Amino acid sequence: MKILVTGVSAYAGFHAAMRLASVGHEVTGIARNPGQKRLETLRMHEVALIKGDVGEPATYADALRESDAVIHTMLDKKNLFGTDRALFAALERTAPPRRLRRFIYTTGCSIFGKVGTTVMDETQEPHPDHALAFRRTRSEEHTSELQSHLNLVCRLLLE
Repeated sequence: MKILVTGVSAYAGFHAAMRLASVGHEVTGIARNPGQKRLETLRMHEVALIKGDVGEPATYADALRESDAVIHTMLDKKNLFGTDRALFAALERTAPPRRLRRFIYTTGCSIFGKVGTTVMDETQEPHPDHALAFRRTRSEEHTSELQSHLNLVCRLLLE
């Protein structure tokens, strides 16, 4: 399977790319600075790296078009929804005809804030006063919207 991973220079994207490559998937990672020394490990594990910015789909359009699955692991703190919207629009423009594409949208458990429990799952509601609590709701809305009118299977995961 050809898998495109955003945010490969950060924790979740890096480890997702490593694991997927280790079990035989053809993985391409998007990084703003693919020359980072840390990313040399991904290259050694045959993860292809492209210089790109998730907020600028032209920088990764070819890789997106060829992908069977996309794993979105990054949060642009300077443009919380703009970057996600750019990726969602690119997914719509490159929807493969007669072929199912998978889309996995991850978010960190930090969106919950202090919730008074040590174990959380998808039923846990974020603390309403936490600065990023709105992200889970918005993410669920976006992925549901995408799934409803594209040949796309969407999943929202917590890291």
